[in-house]
Amino acid sequence: MRWQSKKISGPLSFHPILSYHVQPISFSLVDGVPDGIATAYLQYKDSSTGRTFVVRQILGPMPHERLLGLHVPDESVRFFLHEVIPNGRLAQYQLDEMVDILETNPKVWEPAKSIPSQALPLIRQMADKHPGFDVLVDEGKYSPRMTFLGSLDACAMAVQNALDADVWLCSEEPTKRHVLGPRTQIDFRAKVLLDALPNKAALVRTIQSLGQRLSEHEQLVISTLFLSLVFRVTDMSLQYPRCVRFVAVLDKDGTPVAKGFTRGGWGRVAISLLGVRLDDFDGPAGRSNGQYPLYGQTVSYPGVRPASVTHCSLALKSHGEFNRIFGYCVVNGVGYWVRGKRIAGEFAATRLPAVHVGEEFVVGRIRRDHEALEPHEVPHFWERLMSAIESARDFAPTEAAATRS
Repeated sequence: MRWQSKKISGPLSFHPILSYHVQPISFSLVDGVPDGIATAYLQYKDSSTGRTFVVRQILGPMPHERLLGLHVPDESVRFFLHEVIPNGRLAQYQLDEMVDILETNPKVWEPAKSIPSQALPLIRQMADKHPGFDVLVDEGKYSPRMTFLGSLDACAMAVQNALDADVWLCSEEPTKRHVLGPRTQIDFRAKVLLDALPNKAALVRTIQSLGQRLSEHEQLVISTLFLSLVFRVTDMSLQYPRCVRFVAVLDKDGTPVAKGFTRGGWGRVAISLLGVRLDDFDGPAGRSNGQYPLYGQTVSYPGVRPASVTHCSLALKSHGEFNRIFGYCVVNGVGYWVRGKRIAGEFAATRLPAVHVGEEFVVGRIRRDHEALEPHEVPHFWERLMSAIESARDFAPTEAAATRS
């Protein structure tokens, strides 16, 4: 969504006396209030660095504050300040639908991502090399941890401090942790809810029992979702979404409800310790089935492997154009190279001569700098594969052409 902006020429609504800038920071008023919560949007873009800061004027209590019963006068005026921060990815859109994603090399991005003066040139350089792609960014979102400032003067000073210190502006208060045991943590809001529950002692024993079942690379975090407690186990040695092994929700009374999911042996743990049977995300429930994937689901669609396919190995780039995949498949005894985009689009298939061994090449690339990929992790893989094979059957390229492809 694009908004028209203009310099503030007078006081904003609900705020009769408002100083709106501290030199050299000057905010512009953005036309339109798209989220239905803010009463005004303001923006400042620093000309020397290109960094963008957004301020939302909030009148009265936020929805989560009403739910928590926090006392905030209806006439109070506050400001939520956040920065537009690149997350190291680019995306290409067609008709507002994301069709391709590029990711920076993590070895280069990780050391630079926390330093604006290093991160911004990196992502801009990547965008210049890929016309048609937009930089993906993270923006501040409404949450129980969002921080407010009392005036635009305070916002301007916070922006100036972030620019001077060459750090990203923080829009949320840090998550305070209380350690219950090795690799077990509970944030301060969850601890407040837990302390108020009548069955606190029993829940603490349950948390300790969960912690005893953690493997070497797993950790348990207890957080909140509105007035509910959420238990989440993550395996740090695995990639998302398979790294999320266990998610369970307890209602406001501390009673486990049938919300969440499990992987591996955590399904039996949920039944024995919480008394609930949760969705098994190792099975069909763990796939998005054509819908936008829920937290922890894989981006995949069910399909049936044709009987004519006797072998299939796929690889995915671990950085850069990580939506690009390639693989080696054997269909009716004939080997084919397969290339295309993981998310959308048609595949291209090239028939290989009998002397070329595609499997060894794929395995070698996976060992060096690629990741193995399963067909069920690619949308409509089998349908797209067979369509590409049908188009490739009428010709047999030379060995040199096959090697170049």
